[in-house]
This record gives sequence, C-alpha cells and structure tokens, in this order.
Amino acid sequence: MTIAATPERVSIVQDGLLYEFHALTGTESLWDTSIAPTERRNLLRDRNDDARRLRLRLESELSDPGFKLLRGTRAASIERLKKLGYL
Repeated sequence: MTIAATPERVSIVQDGLLYEFHALTGTESLWDTSIAPTERRNLLRDRNDDARRLRLRLESELSDPGFKLLRGTRAASIERLKKLGYL
C-alpha cells in the first residue's frame, strides 16, 4: 500500500488499483495500475465497491480529520463550479 498527498490530490495504491481524490474539483478516479497509463480508463463507475474500500482505507490512514477536512475545504468552491457548468 502506498499513500501520496499534495494540496490538490490524495491517493492510495493497493491491490493493483490506484484511487485518487482531486480536491480542487471534488472528483474521484480509480485506475488499474497493471494497464499502461496511455491505455487506462477511469474504473470508478464499474468498480464502485473497490473505490469505496480504498476511499475508506485512505480516510483511516490519514490523520483525523485529514481526508474529510480536505474534502470539506473545497466543497463550496466545487458547488459554485458545478452551478457554472465547469464540472
């Protein structure tokens, strides 16, 4: 398991999957790491259970409130961007 965090993104790699949360947009993605990066597609819709498992693992590994705080700090901006049609 590998966890990475920047102000814009937090991610976890486990069991051949990469889960990412993008703080600036409030979006999530799930990637199969065994596939070449140029051929990857976001598996979030197809493998929602895996995404949820990795999201919960990421939340538990980051300091409390950690991940939830990161998600919450951008919530108002994300909603504004959605209303304007950018997301």
